[in-house]
Amino acid sequence: MSTKAKLINALQAAGQELADQDTFIFEGSKNVGPKEFAKRNPATYARYVGEWAEAQEEETNFDEFFDALFDDGCFAVAQVASTVCGGFVGKATMFEKPNMRQIQIDVDEFAMVPTGTISLSAIQCQLALHNAGGKLVIRATTTKANEPIVRAFLKLVREYLRDNSIYKGKSLTLTKEGLRFNDIATIDPESVFYSDTVMMALKANVFTMIDRPKDVQKLGLSLKSNVLLHGPFGSGKSLAGILTMQCAVKNGVTFINVPHDVELAEAHRLAVLFARSVLFIEDIDTRISDNATESAQLMEILDGSSSKGKSVITIMTTNHPERIQAGQWRKGRIDEQIRIAELSDDKMQALTSYLLGDLNSVDDWQPVLDSMRGLMPAYVASIVRSAQLYALANERKSITEVELVAACVQAREQFEMQSAAKEYQHSAVSIDSLLSAKIDSALESVNEWIENQ
Repeated sequence: MSTKAKLINALQAAGQELADQDTFIFEGSKNVGPKEFAKRNPATYARYVGEWAEAQEEETNFDEFFDALFDDGCFAVAQVASTVCGGFVGKATMFEKPNMRQIQIDVDEFAMVPTGTISLSAIQCQLALHNAGGKLVIRATTTKANEPIVRAFLKLVREYLRDNSIYKGKSLTLTKEGLRFNDIATIDPESVFYSDTVMMALKANVFTMIDRPKDVQKLGLSLKSNVLLHGPFGSGKSLAGILTMQCAVKNGVTFINVPHDVELAEAHRLAVLFARSVLFIEDIDTRISDNATESAQLMEILDGSSSKGKSVITIMTTNHPERIQAGQWRKGRIDEQIRIAELSDDKMQALTSYLLGDLNSVDDWQPVLDSMRGLMPAYVASIVRSAQLYALANERKSITEVELVAACVQAREQFEMQSAAKEYQHSAVSIDSLLSAKIDSALESVNEWIENQ
């Protein structure tokens, strides 16, 4: 028996579990009929059998709804069809033409998937693939006798989506156009410098939750967690997000970056769909401070019914923790807060030495550290770059404390200007407020005209 025949038989066996109970059972050597025919004429029973046989050849159709994004679902159909049926054929109808289209399934990887109606001759059916609000809906057309096999095929599609979604375990960014695959940034652990307290907190509350889920559950702890990273500009909050992304992808956990222009509710829905997952939301305070809708969506993500028991780690960042509402600080909504700020002298020296590499000719670190004190880690790379240019301008082949101190002067001036500058606030002006302003202006003009008459 061929492999395809074995698979078809397996589908038939699985499909029988899904079939209605109004069918015949073929076993043994006797013809056993329903009890209701026991006292009737055999011809009546024979007519019943004939009608049943005719009904099995009648065309039937049914719809199957998949909790899967349309591209993901179409890819799953194509993969299962190729494995079970050896492929599929696009079928034209009165309303649509058979079509294949290219979708992205990873950063630099693409695949052709079907749209419209396809025919699977191996299991004698047609499948119409529909995009219903971004989700996959399949209308299957086959015979009544063949329906169990088709339902079993669609069950295999569901199982494929559960185990092999093109999005699960990937690094993604949610855009208004949909999900985009991210290049996985690779950061050398030796180049990462946080205070010992911050690194311990990140390991315990983020990385361990991702790479040791079974051990976490053995402690009776939930795999759902909400973490707030806060600190000044350039302190390393975004770097923590990149490290989290690396850890997530390495462990088959979906990472979803959420830009400011997409809804939190949609991001959370996808995080639940592709769990285990991590939601990374930068500058959360700018999203919720003047936006009641997004504030409500955040509360649902942190502590709502849709988030209960879901293996979703939500990581938020802010430069202004004081803007977070009091109710959102409650334990269970924000499980852990981690303050990331300036480095100690020894960590700052270690970071600078790492960046200098073989160019390091510093004899006395004290004036350098005095000049750097209070600056955020993000400024160190800029300082080293400027020091390289100073050394080049002075025909030096290495960097000393002289170049670093000079570079620190420029960096500190920029840091102080940044600290004094006002931040841009995301705000949405309502139609009501615009109309109110227009009406007030019009009334003011009328009153002035009356006073002048």
